[in-house]
Amino acid sequence: MFLERRIEYLLLLVILILILSSYANTLYAPFVLDDMHSFVEQPLVLNFDFTWESFLNLAETPFGWKRFLPILTFALDLQWGSGTLIAFHITNIIIHILATLSLFFLLKSLFYFISDDYCSFSGDGRFTTSIIILSTVGLWALNPVQTNAVTYLVQRMTSMAALFYFLALGCYLRGRSAHLQKVDNGKILPWYFLTALFAICGFMCKENTATLPVVIALIEFLFVCDGSVSRFFKKYRVVLILAILVLLPIIYFKLPGFLEGYGRRHFTLSERLLTELRVVSSYIFVLLLPLPRFLNLEHDPVLSTSLFAPVSTFVSLVFLSIVVICAWRARKRYPLVAFAVFWFFINLLLESSFIPLELKFEHRLYLPSLGFYLAVSLLVAWLIFWLYSGRDEDRRNFGIIVVASIVVVLSGLSLLTFNRNLVWQDAVILYRDCALKSPNKARSHSNLARALIEQKAYEEVVVECEKALALGVEGYECYWVTSANLIVAISKTEGDQRAIERAETLLENSPKNAKINNYTSFLHNLGKTYIDESMYQKAYDIFLRGFKLALKNRYADPRWKTDMNRFAGDLFSLLNSCAERNIHLDTEGLIADGSKLSVYEKMAKFSLEMGVPELAELYCNRSIVKEGEMPPGCVDVIKILEERYSLNSAQKLRGTIKTNYFHHPFAGKFNFYMAVVYGLEKVGLSDFFLINYFLQLAAELQPDNPDVPLLRSWLYYQRSQFDKAICEVDKAIDMDNEYAQLWINRALYSIDADRNKDVLVAFTKAKNLYPGNPKNIKLDSMINAISDKMMLNSQGG
Repeated sequence: MFLERRIEYLLLLVILILILSSYANTLYAPFVLDDMHSFVEQPLVLNFDFTWESFLNLAETPFGWKRFLPILTFALDLQWGSGTLIAFHITNIIIHILATLSLFFLLKSLFYFISDDYCSFSGDGRFTTSIIILSTVGLWALNPVQTNAVTYLVQRMTSMAALFYFLALGCYLRGRSAHLQKVDNGKILPWYFLTALFAICGFMCKENTATLPVVIALIEFLFVCDGSVSRFFKKYRVVLILAILVLLPIIYFKLPGFLEGYGRRHFTLSERLLTELRVVSSYIFVLLLPLPRFLNLEHDPVLSTSLFAPVSTFVSLVFLSIVVICAWRARKRYPLVAFAVFWFFINLLLESSFIPLELKFEHRLYLPSLGFYLAVSLLVAWLIFWLYSGRDEDRRNFGIIVVASIVVVLSGLSLLTFNRNLVWQDAVILYRDCALKSPNKARSHSNLARALIEQKAYEEVVVECEKALALGVEGYECYWVTSANLIVAISKTEGDQRAIERAETLLENSPKNAKINNYTSFLHNLGKTYIDESMYQKAYDIFLRGFKLALKNRYADPRWKTDMNRFAGDLFSLLNSCAERNIHLDTEGLIADGSKLSVYEKMAKFSLEMGVPELAELYCNRSIVKEGEMPPGCVDVIKILEERYSLNSAQKLRGTIKTNYFHHPFAGKFNFYMAVVYGLEKVGLSDFFLINYFLQLAAELQPDNPDVPLLRSWLYYQRSQFDKAICEVDKAIDMDNEYAQLWINRALYSIDADRNKDVLVAFTKAKNLYPGNPKNIKLDSMINAISDKMMLNSQGG
């Protein structure tokens, strides 16, 4: 027992120290890839202030509740670290350490749950168990592959998901063990409660934790039912039937949405499934031989177009099939080995199968790699103790040799991890590494160009940008990001005129479905280049185009406000400069009849018309500082703003169903019933039989509250019962026809009911009641589309 305790505490401490030393050089590693739009530039994260409202607002990011907890930690890091890189990296390292400790707890629970006979190859089960557990933990925690989940900041989502996954399973094993031993329920239920709690936390970190119930079923199959299929189905047939009944509608409704994603990819479903055979095989190779030269942030696997193109696809299929078949056949005699193998494949299932994600990322191995290293530890331990089983050497000396060997191996892995992390210390080094290892991937060269431009290595930027443009294919390009950087680099190396020629060619020949990320940066850079060449009208047209595009992206791009303010500043500076030098610009696209207005008046009126009142007010206030008093045009704008603020305040005071009830469910019975209905609808249970019951209870308490028929109308709308939805929302309007949200919903329902005239009336009413509604830009585009449709229909008639 002394030897086991010594191994567990001493070796675990060594592992934790090695983790710290492995990642000590990552504290200032830069943001990469989707770090920026995921949390660095996400307004809801930046504006977090510890209020209840700001907590709930974090669920409104593009990740929603599915990754709420990691987003929350990013917001907390911004608060305590004041936005410094070191704060994010410290948290990532702490999470990795906690995940390591939770893995230790899981494996201890697993070996506690099963019989020692599975691992007592040496005759000393405790000693062998300690060796297997700690070697698995060390191999997993210190492997260089994990840098893509620890040093790559946004992949905190992956490491946090694994942390709660390990904890949930560990608690389940403890509770299930007590259950099988018929321990008092008071000692069992806390474990099951913790299982549910940690599982929910995992589900709020990343979607791949959905495999947790499958792994629990695997544990029951291998260790409770001894790998017997008939016994398993007999024991759990009711649970399995219920699981199928739950899964079938989910698959039916969700699968088409997943498959639509292939329209935005450069591969088909069949190509992805075939390619993933080779990708999974390559994962096994890199886990077995995790040398830095095999590691890459930007893998670019060749697509498999058939089972024999390339032939390695078929070889991979055979190899993986053999592994799975061997594990299946060994499930009764060596269930722990089978568990390890199936763990690996189950936890790769979601990200390496039919979902149209990118083909290969090493961070996807963070959770599955446990199975691989558990299998390796079992096989190596079995081999070592089999070799020494017939000898009479002193067991204590032998134990010391084994522990020392493990420390040496783990130290070597730690050194490899440290070396791999050296690549992450600088963006140019990291992206150059990616470009060297994935020379045919457009994004590798585009990212390198973006990093080089910060170092003003413009000639190399041009080379890398041209490579990126040449390599881009539909659904797999970085056209506008690359083009934006290319303009700047050509301007610096070959002059503005050449940059303009190249930019106009890029604009003219742009791919039809090119991703619009950084398109606004391209327009900004082009506009600045036009100014340098005194092409002011073209610069004006480009800036105006960029401003309107930024507003159009209000709901799609978290950076829209930054882009909008940038183009507003560009327009103002250009107009002001031209006015001072008496240069005429055609500004009819900005504001009609604006020739006699000052620049401040033009920008204030334009901002108001475009639905940006805060910008309009800003220009009005600035006009006082500049001109001593507010010009007439700005006075008119302020009057309109005051009227609109009054209307907006009245609508804001009404709140929403979410803020009034869901955020305050215990303010009374009515609030509780409404919150329950809202919550059930939000998780996709609008057809749940109890939802109408709770809504009826709410109606009985407050029969004249328009929110009740409003919510009921939305439930009908979700069921595609549009006429009933309109009937209910009309009841709400009869109760309160000054409630803007009712008219918005009335318009939405009328669209699907093909009542176009009703749509225009309802939308117009909604805009008049709530001119400052953030959704008005979207409403305007819908109104214009419907008006155009009605005009075409009338012409056709």
